[in-house]
Amino acid sequence: MIDFQAEVISGDSLGNVVLGRNISEYIDELYSRHSVELREYFVPDAR
Repeated sequence: MIDFQAEVISGDSLGNVVLGRNISEYIDELYSRHSVELREYFVPDAR
């Protein structure tokens, strides 16, 4: 389970998401508990 309050373990995991594992292992959990909305933004040239 993804837990944003979980301990960060250097070189191993962040929020119970293990480094080096495929994100597809977590995708169902991301969509089941959170609303996901894709948006496109235009960032103007900063000149």
